[in-house]
Amino acid sequence: MSKTKTDQLVLFLMENHTELFKTPVSLIETVTKQLQTLQQGRDPDTTAAFTFCQQLTVEQYEEQRELATMKQLQQLIQDLTQNTTLPVKEKKRLMKEFEKHHPVIFLKHLSSGF
Repeated sequence: MSKTKTDQLVLFLMENHTELFKTPVSLIETVTKQLQTLQQGRDPDTTAAFTFCQQLTVEQYEEQRELATMKQLQQLIQDLTQNTTLPVKEKKRLMKEFEKHHPVIFLKHLSSGF
């Protein structure tokens, strides 16, 4: 970086240091809440400071888990039946294994006509 650019950068930082290095209001509020929780003798881990994902109810989780599992198993059996590189013997073995562990999905796949 040239001397002129360095001087401009330093000048900018000095003129705007209060705005550039100001603590965000949301962080101040979060820390204040956590300190109040500690001062009241409560466990600070019981109140989440940040949420990184949407919380689901147990019912919502179970429903999503069931749907995603069914979808992936259906995709697996479809890929297995359409795979042309697998030897027939291996394909039959895998289909029997699939039928053994997931009979409902296997029957649904057969009834759909592949």
